[in-house]
Amino acid sequence: MENKNFDFDVTLDVMTVGGVQYTPEDRLGCGAFGTVFKGRDSDQSTVAIKHQYIRPDNSRAQILEEYRIHKDMSEVDKAGSVIKMIGMLKNPKSVIMVLEFAPESLHSILGKVTSVQTQKYFRQLIHGVEFLHSNHVAHCDLSLKNLLLLEGNLKIADFGRAKRLMSKDQEFLSTECRGTPKFCAPEVCAREPVPVKPFSLYVWSSGVVLMQLTQNSEDSWREAKVQVQEYDKWVAKKKPTGSDFWYNIPPAVMNLLRKILEADISKRATIIEIKNSPYFKKDEKEPIKRSGAATRSSGKRARY
Repeated sequence: MENKNFDFDVTLDVMTVGGVQYTPEDRLGCGAFGTVFKGRDSDQSTVAIKHQYIRPDNSRAQILEEYRIHKDMSEVDKAGSVIKMIGMLKNPKSVIMVLEFAPESLHSILGKVTSVQTQKYFRQLIHGVEFLHSNHVAHCDLSLKNLLLLEGNLKIADFGRAKRLMSKDQEFLSTECRGTPKFCAPEVCAREPVPVKPFSLYVWSSGVVLMQLTQNSEDSWREAKVQVQEYDKWVAKKKPTGSDFWYNIPPAVMNLLRKILEADISKRATIIEIKNSPYFKKDEKEPIKRSGAATRSSGKRARY
């Protein structure tokens, strides 16, 4: 079976990992560093096969560290917060990882997420973040595309930028923690490298995920930095108008987002504060469907 990816020719045949044979099938996606295939094992169970190329900006050591972190988190994950790492195969020019297969991501379902689902996925994300915190791992690239769905439950994937921490207060340079720009905290978007604590970055990224799920749209500032118009207006806390993407966000969600998407790190919500917020604790309900006559007589609209 042959598939191409930018500058590389990828030929994947049946492989054996941990004594089990895996057969690559359809290509699911590709990027600068690799290609992901849907595949099957010898029992015909579906898996994901991630083929990573070794190159100067994606060294074998980096790829193997991704594998070790992901494998370690997978093994201690009792709640199912992380995509399961099944195994790994090393080649001279690449490293191949076999993973649990999830058919969708939050990005792929955006546009058809209900308020009840949004709250469920956000809660699962926060529990997943808390799990990584407790194991001193910083993911550094939480985004809609890296949050996968399996049987209706959210799982964190892609540990390519992940870092181990010696303590919860360990700092890194902001340049070492940059992920998908829209989901990066303002301290990471700073022009000059600054020391950052990765756990506060998690909180910000989770807030952007919540904001986009609530809107059912990817609309947001392109980066959380000064002189980006949408971000400047958010920071100024001006009353939103119909042209602002956060105009129709429900009050309970907006109150929480204001605490999460806070530029001042000392004022930014913690995981504990998020879990104690009214939005997190009180179950959302699907809007009541009213008949046309009832709606006209009451003069009110159902809201999330």
